[in-house]
Amino acid sequence: MRTFGFGELSEQVLMQSLLAIRDPKVDRDFRNEFADDDDRHQAFVRTEAALGHVIDYLRDEAGIPHVKLVPYALYIPVLARFMAVLGPPQGRAAELLRRWIWRGAVLGVAPQGNTVGLRQGAAAVHTDPLKSAQRLLELLPPPGQWKPDISQIPLNRAQAKVNILGLLSLAPRHLSHDRFGEPIDAAQLLESGGR
Repeated sequence: MRTFGFGELSEQVLMQSLLAIRDPKVDRDFRNEFADDDDRHQAFVRTEAALGHVIDYLRDEAGIPHVKLVPYALYIPVLARFMAVLGPPQGRAAELLRRWIWRGAVLGVAPQGNTVGLRQGAAAVHTDPLKSAQRLLELLPPPGQWKPDISQIPLNRAQAKVNILGLLSLAPRHLSHDRFGEPIDAAQLLESGGR
């Protein structure tokens, strides 16, 4: 699924998002998920709408312009559940979700592993936006002596993504003669492969 100029979401993330929206036990068998074609269609429509809100939130509130820079893939299905069950976050809930993303990026959002982290994150989202965001924060490991490692550059590492996002927060600009001073569009750059 390529959408909203955010890059292509993997089939696994799409499936996990759909499952998380329907029930927090996300490691169940997808093949037995739907009662009929109408149930399947409604689930896809609901998932697509939720993912649109997730992408808007990640880009506009969390400052993550492209899926390749999302520090941990499990953020997307957990946020999809949040959007589908509780709607787009507002005020303090939006702030706490942003904190969950960034703290999780540096501390490790799933110290017990991705499946356990995804299941726990999805189960934390219910009934109230603010309490759900607080429960997500409580799932994170306690703050320790985190130190940035600016030597991390491969995009398959959360620390490298944090480094790049930190640099992008400074609003870099083009230095080439024909585009000098124009803001760099990170999402477009990642889509084009850096050309």
